[in-house]
Amino acid sequence: MKLTKLVLTALLAIQGTQALAVDSATLLKAKIWMCQQDAKSDANCKQILAANASSSTSTSTTSHTSTATHNTPVATHVTPAVAPAIVTVVAPPAAVIPAVISAPIHNNTAIIEDAVDQGADDDDSATDAAILSPLHAEAHGTTAANVSTEAFVQKLISFDFMHTKQNCAVVEGNITHKSTYCTGDKMAEATELSGMVKRINEQLDTTLANPKGSKVSVAYFSFSNKGVQKKLCEIASKGVTIRIFLDGGSAGQADELLLNNPACLENGKSNVTMSYLGGQTNGGAGGVWRLHHNKFLMIDTGGPIVKLNFSSGNLSSFGTSLHLDHWVMTEAPRNSNLIKAQRCVMEGLESAATTAGVINTSDVVAADQEVAQAYIDTREACFDENNVIPRVSGGNIEAQIAKALEKEQIAPLFSPNNNSYVEKSLINAINKIPSGGYMYIAIQHFLHQGVAQSLIAASKKGVDVRIIMDDDALRGESEVPGVDQMILNLINQAPKMQIRLAETNHGAGGNGSMMHNKLAILNGNMTFSGAGHYTNAALRKNWENFYFVTNISTIKSYANYFQELWSQSVDIAYTQSKGATPSSAPSKLNAKFLDLLN
Repeated sequence: MKLTKLVLTALLAIQGTQALAVDSATLLKAKIWMCQQDAKSDANCKQILAANASSSTSTSTTSHTSTATHNTPVATHVTPAVAPAIVTVVAPPAAVIPAVISAPIHNNTAIIEDAVDQGADDDDSATDAAILSPLHAEAHGTTAANVSTEAFVQKLISFDFMHTKQNCAVVEGNITHKSTYCTGDKMAEATELSGMVKRINEQLDTTLANPKGSKVSVAYFSFSNKGVQKKLCEIASKGVTIRIFLDGGSAGQADELLLNNPACLENGKSNVTMSYLGGQTNGGAGGVWRLHHNKFLMIDTGGPIVKLNFSSGNLSSFGTSLHLDHWVMTEAPRNSNLIKAQRCVMEGLESAATTAGVINTSDVVAADQEVAQAYIDTREACFDENNVIPRVSGGNIEAQIAKALEKEQIAPLFSPNNNSYVEKSLINAINKIPSGGYMYIAIQHFLHQGVAQSLIAASKKGVDVRIIMDDDALRGESEVPGVDQMILNLINQAPKMQIRLAETNHGAGGNGSMMHNKLAILNGNMTFSGAGHYTNAALRKNWENFYFVTNISTIKSYANYFQELWSQSVDIAYTQSKGATPSSAPSKLNAKFLDLLN
């Protein structure tokens, strides 16, 4: 067996598996290797490495038969194609095997990408099956004799889903609005009902077990949520490193509570670093907007598992309450393709901020090509070094996306990019949907002609295309002009395409409440979501993060959410008349889609 395969075995073991088909000495070697590679700051790894160093010349040995405890894996040995046998093994010093993580493996673990790569080329398939089958049976109650590495790993990666929840149904005169139509005084109620701030703060609290070894990466367009700001201030004062990137249009939002707040200091030292990117190019009125529009939060506590949240919503007061938004919460090993990709994005943003000279200053950088190129160059160099997929130098993008999905059920893509790979990948995915299939979308801003034409073509060939958009766009109240015309063009060119509107309150305060989702369900097989709208700027120029996901629980979560949005939607006539014309009822959803909900 190759070393990386042993690392996989070790990772599964420390996640709580009690049926481990490898001896303890081999397991210890794998743990030591993992700690030497990526987890030196983790307290458990420090203990392992220290014990290994002190026992390199003398080792205690004890012979025993297999009796399992939660923290000490069963010491059974499995010979390929032979039933497991209880054997005498050499056990490492007890101090070397700490209690690391107690959560069940099927909830908290994914494969490290190197282990998958090596496993795909490993000819020792019989050994693979012998190792993985008992683990699969333990986690899922099955007795499969042969389990491929990829199939087994797909059972392990952790995905969770949350969305904002509104329960308003405001009555104005003769009009009873939908539950999504809220007034500003409902913000606190919606925040509590949605539960996002509470969940995020609970995640941030996990850094306090190892504050000096923890880092929180924050990348959003807007960050005005005081509850999350206060929690970041609290953990920063304990020693947690906080790195924040925001858009120039949000300059000053977090300065008072985080950047310039003495309460956030740790013995007089600031652990918070903040940069503002984004703005307009020097092209004047005809220039290209390049917003910092990323939306992700990454929490690294120094251990083997890293938390990554990506969302349609900002860390704003509205984004966690009155806006119609959603969040995907993942947990993955630090060596997974997903986490390596996000870490490379952070390196790219750091390079952009350094190039622009906007570290810990409220100055806003002009969105010139030099700054964007610094980000792209650093990100792609990091992708190459860490074998992240998809990447520019990795060959066929479509094949790379398929490989990432096969291994981890998630493929990350990013803007800005110079090869239009985000929009091309989305269009390719739409074009593959067969007649009789469906494409269900919830999107706020839609101006991209390439995506529009692919949806029109899909509808004409018999794909059930349905889109939910913000009613503000059709009434000319959208922050992005031209979306109203796009809606009418889509309907005129593809009469069978169904477009309905989420009823939101433009007068709810601030810029108003919005249908701010960016999600697509592609025939029940895959989702496409993230920070960006369907615009040229989002898919090419802005700083954005996108993801294809094939995890079935995530697809079902998106499906249930889309059904909620669809059931509360209104038609075009109602929207154009501002409620004077009653809305038609939403039509029944695709039968295949409804099967997915069951």
